[in-house]
Amino acid sequence: AAAAAGSTAIFGGHLLLQRWRAQRRLPPPERAWRRACRLLGKRGWPIGAGECPPRYAARVGAAHPAWADALHRLATGYAEWRYGRAPAEAAGAIPGAARLLINRILSQ
Repeated sequence: AAAAAGSTAIFGGHLLLQRWRAQRRLPPPERAWRRACRLLGKRGWPIGAGECPPRYAARVGAAHPAWADALHRLATGYAEWRYGRAPAEAAGAIPGAARLLINRILSQ
């Protein structure tokens, strides 16, 4: 029983380490966007399959006006970084916009 528990703990630790490494390999704008979307999902506002960032921001912002400005900034910056013509210019603003949104969500 001790060997099985030890093996399970080692295997679980290995899986957690792999997940952490995969997350760290993502670019900072992608990590920030996913972190904000994960928090919104926990609050009952998951992003829909195939839903574009600006439409997601409009949907959630209509229900939560206190989050609308920060969410709009994040979604616009992310869409510009991901799909725009000058992704390097938009990349720097995304982590800050995500922090602003997360702080507004957690303050309520």
